[in-house]
Amino acid sequence: PFTRLLMPLLACAVAAAQVQVACTYDVASSAWSAGGTAWSATLTLNASASGCAASLHGASLAALRVDVDASSPRAVRVRVTDPANAGRWEVPGFGATTKLVGNSDQEARDYSFQYTQSPFTFSVTRVSTGEVLFDTAVDSLDGFNPLVFADQYIEVSTVITPAQDGKPAVFGLGESDTSFRIPTDNAHYALWTSDPWGIGVAPDYNLYGDFPFYVQMLPSGSAHGVFWANSNAKHYAFSAGGKQLSARAIGGVLDLFIFMGPSGDEVVQQFNAVAGTPELPPYWALGYHQSGLGQSNEAMLDDILAKIQQYNLPCDVIWSDIDYLDQNMDFTFNPDFSQSYAQSFVQQLHDLQMQWVPILDHCIPIVPTYEPFTLGEAKDIFLHSSNGDPVLADLWAGKCYIPDFTHPNAAPYWSALINDFYQKAPFSGIWIDMDEPSNVCNGDCRDSHAPTGKYNYPPYNPLIRDDWYLFNHTVPLDAPSYLSIEYNIHNLYGKYESEATYAALLDVFPGKRPFVLTRSSSVGTGTHAFHWLGDNDSSFSSLKASIAGTLAFQLFGVPFVGPDVCGFTADANAELCTRWFEVGAFYPFSRNHNSDAQNSPQYPWSFDNTTLSVFQVPNYSLSEHFGNRAPHDGTSPVSAEGVRDPLSAAAVPVHACLQLFGYGLDDLASTVFSVPA
Repeated sequence: PFTRLLMPLLACAVAAAQVQVACTYDVASSAWSAGGTAWSATLTLNASASGCAASLHGASLAALRVDVDASSPRAVRVRVTDPANAGRWEVPGFGATTKLVGNSDQEARDYSFQYTQSPFTFSVTRVSTGEVLFDTAVDSLDGFNPLVFADQYIEVSTVITPAQDGKPAVFGLGESDTSFRIPTDNAHYALWTSDPWGIGVAPDYNLYGDFPFYVQMLPSGSAHGVFWANSNAKHYAFSAGGKQLSARAIGGVLDLFIFMGPSGDEVVQQFNAVAGTPELPPYWALGYHQSGLGQSNEAMLDDILAKIQQYNLPCDVIWSDIDYLDQNMDFTFNPDFSQSYAQSFVQQLHDLQMQWVPILDHCIPIVPTYEPFTLGEAKDIFLHSSNGDPVLADLWAGKCYIPDFTHPNAAPYWSALINDFYQKAPFSGIWIDMDEPSNVCNGDCRDSHAPTGKYNYPPYNPLIRDDWYLFNHTVPLDAPSYLSIEYNIHNLYGKYESEATYAALLDVFPGKRPFVLTRSSSVGTGTHAFHWLGDNDSSFSSLKASIAGTLAFQLFGVPFVGPDVCGFTADANAELCTRWFEVGAFYPFSRNHNSDAQNSPQYPWSFDNTTLSVFQVPNYSLSEHFGNRAPHDGTSPVSAEGVRDPLSAAAVPVHACLQLFGYGLDDLASTVFSVPA
């Protein structure tokens, strides 16, 4: 009996002994500015401390520089950089001169920044409540370290204060398929834009977006936010019980923005002031959208439009997936969806005050007579491998090259193609897909170009899954783009492609709001593009997850968002689609989209009269709210605090709306942006 009691204790002791504790840093010199609004310090590595690892995932740098900007009453910024490498990669737009929100001499600071000298740790505290917002003095026995900075591994950790219910109340860290109030007990979140095809989706798997930003609620009911301006692959790890959080990246610098709130809406405003204020959607985008993969010929589209008119359905937009393309090549039309038909069909839509939005993918097929290929070759805008050859990828149109949208020639190239395409069929917006960027191959498709080296196989794999590498289903990470290597800018690919598309649409529609829908997104995407939540399935679990996903993107500064209503894969039934159409009335972006080629139809008329009658009365009264609030005050149109109907004086809580559709508060506890008392 004694042995049975002793063995678990010995096992715990051995496990604790095996945890590698990184060597810490000491403050060698420091100084506050005359006004007390800036602090800078030089740190030196204390590699002589007993039992510490000076090379956890690569050798820790011997010296670091810390710069703290406390000039704003609403945010504090902490930057840790390598003083010996001024050219080290940093995310464009977040340089050292980025101004914090709310620099005002009239507003008192309600926070204090404190630090310890040896070992160096720092904390940010809300003065009025005494609550700790960020504190790197963590327990290293959990394997969490206050600060680690190596060439390909950066770590910073913080203590997490529980909320009123005794559990951490943390929201954000996307994009992943999880609840709005994210799980924190031994939870892990990988941030690396990826198409998860063929692997399934789990709550900690990385999806299409990169948002290293979270909002936390504290016992007083106040909120604060933490944003790490870093575009490299990242891993956020919570300890047992969620008591500590470790944020890890495999490149860049440590550049933290801590937003003071104190309300959730104010945190989002403060984040958007740094990340960029969301763009307004065009008014027509606020209605119902009908789409489907498999709508492959003229007869099918004619039938859809006829049914919409027959049942007098309030539909504003018809979408076309890759079915309309000739051999899946961008900017073309297949024989069953001819250019002349497209022009006639779009004219019919316009006569009905409806719009048409087609899809484009990033991969340009290697066809010598295909203008997008020859023009791209002439302008030298395709991504190259580290050996100088163009990266050979594979997607729907077969073997292809990938445009480097950071190249100065890429935006004019893309704009010329889109303007020419508009002359062939006057679309109203563009749908960008597969822009993680996705690739059938793992790296370059040529065996002779198999991924090698420290960028494809970094010392630390942040993706959690042992069988998954950073280059899986994307391009090699040592591929040099115009701006940097793919290792540094992979998470920004969708942002740069959607920016180029946005600029092209400004040329097509001068003086009008462009409409760009992107699958891959990152911080700042909302300034020029909108987002859908990607491939889901026809299930009540996907319906529930869509609520959390939609709310999460209100935090991320991409408020015009929604899922594929009724689900993209599998067969929907009348009950599911009826409920989903009801909930869909409250999505900012409401689009029915599925794979008609593989699954049964899920149009509003595909089921019974109940589904049809529910669909015929959408909540269009919210359109003014969705269309006009977000960019003006920096908040988001939807929050769990409620949406304000401009036609009434009352705020309608989102969870109350959803209760009407058969969801109890217990089911929605994970999606309510508040903590029960």
